[in-house]
Amino acid sequence: MKATDGYSGADIANVCREAALMPIRKMLQENSNLEEFAKNQNHVDLPISMKDLKNALENISKSVSATFLDSYKKWMKEFGSK
Repeated sequence: MKATDGYSGADIANVCREAALMPIRKMLQENSNLEEFAKNQNHVDLPISMKDLKNALENISKSVSATFLDSYKKWMKEFGSK
């Protein structure tokens, strides 16, 4: 997927975690009464939308530089298993 080109596995895990928290944050913003929110179990099954994923991608940056990825590819080509 072009949107995640250059992202490491850990970066993608962070994107997914961020996207999963977005519906909860939205519900928290809409409910000023935190005690009622805590009692309500409906927030456990909130769906994650494509918009949540796209927003998460905007918030989570790549942690590996293109230069490092190129170095890694060269190393794998020379020393990696065949």
